This record gives sequence, structure tokens and C-alpha cells, in this order.
Amino acid sequence: MLSEDFSLPGGCKVSGTGGAPVGLRAHLATTIHRQLGRDPGPCLGLTVVGIVMLKPGWMNRYLPPIAMEVVPDVAVLFGFIWAALMFFSAALNLIVALNFSVVAWSAFMSIYGIVSKVALFLIGFVTMRTIGRRRRARMALLAS
Repeated sequence: MLSEDFSLPGGCKVSGTGGAPVGLRAHLATTIHRQLGRDPGPCLGLTVVGIVMLKPGWMNRYLPPIAMEVVPDVAVLFGFIWAALMFFSAALNLIVALNFSVVAWSAFMSIYGIVSKVALFLIGFVTMRTIGRRRRARMALLAS
């Protein structure tokens, strides 16, 4: 039993002398559901992925053999950049979730999630390809 009167978020008043009415239970369920929609769960997932990506060389298994010969060091660097993107995304997710509506949060993170990962993939691909071509040309020049 509650001993004092108090107010819940959203203006719902609770009396300490009575039980929890159906409206209060519905309000609490709605509040919890709303908070779970914006909880740090996605942040924890992104953080775990970022931690896994901190393993040096995790990207190397996804490279073709020629890239493994020419740019494995660049792949390790981009592996760490991917980890940084995951940590940044986790922090940004938390900031947006706590400061904006559920609709704004979901729209922003849906767009940001796709655009940031596609952009980093393209930047990494172009960078590794450019460095790889230069290194292969230098290797060919030294071999002749």
C-alpha cells in the first residue's frame, strides 16, 4: 500500500489510500512501453558490435586474396573506424532517443543507420582500392 499521494509523468495522480486503478495500470503499462521503445537496448547492441569490431584484422576475412596481399594494414585501420562508427552510433542513438519523440527518433536512426554504414563502406572500398592500385603499380615497377 502507498503511504503518500504522488503524481506520475503525464499528470496521473495516485492516492496513497487506494489501490492501483485500471487507468493507472494502463498508464504505467503505456509509460513502460514508451520507455522501452526508447531504452538503451539498441545502444547496448551497437556497443557490443563495436567491441567485437575492436579485434584487429576482423575485416581481413572479407577481403579478396589480392587485397590481403596489398592492403591488409588499411583493412585493419578501417576495422577500427567501423568500431568507432558503432560507438558513435550508440551514443547518438541514446542522445536522440532521450531528447526527441519516438517518431523523430525512429525516423532519424533509420535513415542515419543506413546512410552512415553505406557511406563508410564506400569510403573504405574506394580508399582500399586506390591505395591497392598504387601499391601494385609500385610493386610492378620494383619487380621490373
